[in-house]
This record gives sequence, C-alpha cells and structure tokens, in this order.
Amino acid sequence: MINVSQIKEGIVLDHINQGSGYRIFSQLKLDKLEDVVVLLRNIPSNKMVKKDLIK
Repeated sequence: MINVSQIKEGIVLDHINQGSGYRIFSQLKLDKLEDVVVLLRNIPSNKMVKKDLIK
C-alpha cells in the first residue's frame, strides 16, 4: 500500500466514482500545474466499494 501524506494547504477531491478520476484530472488541467498533484485510483471505500481521489 502507498502512503500519501497529509496536505498542509490545498483541496482534496474525494468520493469520485471509480474510473472517473482521470477524466476529472484532465478536465481540470491538473497535469499543467507546477505543484504536486496525486491521482489515486480504485481506492477501497466503505461507502462506494472503490473510489478515485485527487489530492
């Protein structure tokens, strides 16, 4: 398992439907940012079975 540290300043997009994270990441043009951005896919979730997350 990969451990992603807590952010000090910024936004977390959580509870993204499984498989939709990359589309949202691209639409927001997050690949163009100079800052660190993490796209986590297929994370186990109690409410959604699996989810995507952008941090």
